Amino acid sequence: MVLHGDLHHENMLFDAQAGWIVIDPKGVIGKPCLEMGRYLLNYLPPSMPMEHREEMVRDRVATFSDKLSYSPELVADCGLVDAVLGNCWCFEEDELSPDWEQNIAQIRMLDRMLGTEINI
Repeated sequence: MVLHGDLHHENMLFDAQAGWIVIDPKGVIGKPCLEMGRYLLNYLPPSMPMEHREEMVRDRVATFSDKLSYSPELVADCGLVDAVLGNCWCFEEDELSPDWEQNIAQIRMLDRMLGTEINI
């Protein structure tokens, strides 16, 4: 189906007349569960130790799983796909973002949550 494609905290707004709205859609095709991926890793404080960020992500995975009736593994998979895609965009721009290493650490964190072994 057609997805928003960039669903995250900054693209969800509350309007007093219309209620909750989403802005800046990308209009990509995919499975609805993929919309969760971007949300899992957004607004994790960079100064926070990784173990605390992992706890926040585990809480988000559990919430999405519970509220949307997806398995926790599928929710974490969607986060992993989005995190890897986000880092791949750096190569399109011919430069690595300043938070490249942090993104790799978060990809590894999701990988641990899934019990898989990505070698990056």
